[in-house]
Amino acid sequence: MAGGAVSSTKHPEASEKVRTVAKSNSVVIGLLPCEDEEESIEFLFEREKNRAHFKDNDKIQLREDVERKYRKLKDILRDIADKILYVKNKEVNEVVEEIISEVKE
Repeated sequence: MAGGAVSSTKHPEASEKVRTVAKSNSVVIGLLPCEDEEESIEFLFEREKNRAHFKDNDKIQLREDVERKYRKLKDILRDIADKILYVKNKEVNEVVEEIISEVKE
């Protein structure tokens, strides 16, 4: 599921319920760009600023939003995830294989 499902500020009660259910009934594997926080934030900012729906946003504000949301999601994932996988520079099939390997264990 998308990170917003577990970290929504618009629907915090729903996100809390999703976190509780996911943690108690699932193997939760969190996906983050990389271990380095600043590198992850920069990676996500570069991706977001190129999305059509953010093209007219103030870039400084967008970067701040990305940083705030990333830090919140990272903390939530560290709390609920059974495993964190770092996926920057990996092909989709590599990530899928890592997930399958984790679930089999």
